[in-house]
Formats: sequence, structure tokens, C-alpha cells
Amino acid sequence: MMERARIFARMGYRTALFMDSDVAYDAARYAELITYGISVFRWQDGYSTEAAIFASVPAAQIPGLLSIACEWRSEESINGKILHASNGQYNLQHCRDHFVDAMRPVLGQCAGDGKWFKDIEPAERALREVIAPAWQNTGAAFTASLNSLWQWISTSPTAQPANPPVGV
Repeated sequence: MMERARIFARMGYRTALFMDSDVAYDAARYAELITYGISVFRWQDGYSTEAAIFASVPAAQIPGLLSIACEWRSEESINGKILHASNGQYNLQHCRDHFVDAMRPVLGQCAGDGKWFKDIEPAERALREVIAPAWQNTGAAFTASLNSLWQWISTSPTAQPANPPVGV
């Protein structure tokens, strides 16, 4: 992903990377991206996308996310992930019916490990059906990076390179 960003930047395109922050790269790699003029947007607090979602959505939205995950992966699979990650402390039904904030990191981990929202359809559904309707009450762990990215996009809507390469 970083190499592709460098290629686009070398071609003269205004370029940004939107990355999970659960995998850290050394400072030199980020500095290199900056030298290419690449803007980097990441979730805060070392979050993956899934962890940022589960850390941020209002509690009332959790059952909706779990329903989408179950439709995509199966209730048995989702329940198994939750049981395993929580060492038997939580199960799917308990998370749906008696959600408490202590479940958030477990669900974020399970969603990432189980790839609950990695495919386009469940990701679009989660955003459209669950997250967007509650956007105003969704925490900054999810909204801050997206708002920053949107601001970056809004400042220059053109997709044309600033200095197109000769012969392209």
C-alpha cells in the first residue's frame, strides 16, 4: 500500500493513505511518505478499523453490527469468536442483550480476527445501516480520522495530477 501511494505521488497525484494503526511502522517510513507529499490518516489509539468501530458506536448500535456479522459469517462463528476471545466470559446473546462497555475491545478484536466487515457488502451495510444513522453520537475514535480525511478530500476535489508526467 505504501509503495502504491509513492507511485501515485511520483506521478503528480495528490495522495493520501488511510491506515489502521494496530500495526506500527518505524518513524522513518512515515517520514519518507511525508517527503513524497503523502498525507497519512490513521485511527487513534492503535486501533484497527473494527476496533475503532466497536470502541465508538453507541451501545444501542452494537446489536445491529452483530446482526450484520452473523448474516455474513454465521451466528455459530460469531459466538465462537466471542467465547474464545473473552475466555468464556461473554457470548453472542449476552453481547446483544446485556451489552456493557467492557465488551468493546473483545468485539473489536473478534471483528478484526474474524474479518466481519472486511468485505464490501458487510462494510457498506455496517456504515449505511448502523454507523451513519448514529454518526452524531459516535465517538471520536472512529469519527475523528474520517472527518480529517473528508477535510483533506474537500480541499481539492480534482483527481488530476498537479504535474502530469510527460507522455501520459
